[in-house]
Amino acid sequence: MKIALSEDFPLRFELEQITYGLSGEVLDKASIGRNETFLFNSSTQFFKIIVQNGDTQKMEGSFTIDYDQKIPIITLEYKNENVFIQSCSNKSVEKAILKSNNILIISALACDGAELVYRLKE
Repeated sequence: MKIALSEDFPLRFELEQITYGLSGEVLDKASIGRNETFLFNSSTQFFKIIVQNGDTQKMEGSFTIDYDQKIPIITLEYKNENVFIQSCSNKSVEKAILKSNNILIISALACDGAELVYRLKE
């Protein structure tokens, strides 16, 4: 059953760690070189905001959550393709898991991409 995530909004997750595919290199927040934030609204819309070298890039889209799995899977559909989208097959869709109430993981490790770990901020 796919339903829209619809409680405890707005939610704000900040990038805390990146693991790179083949190299296995792990960067913590201080070493990443950019700030990256997800904002989820109750209207099933989200925003991904990236600030790097003084430039801000804002992407947006809609999301649903699938509770049929042991761990909820969130599908993020972007309005436009972007190089910051982590996906093995579709350039405008990311899959994320909500590992706990405060950890969101987006991974493209299966296709030698990166795994991004975000933490919920109050």
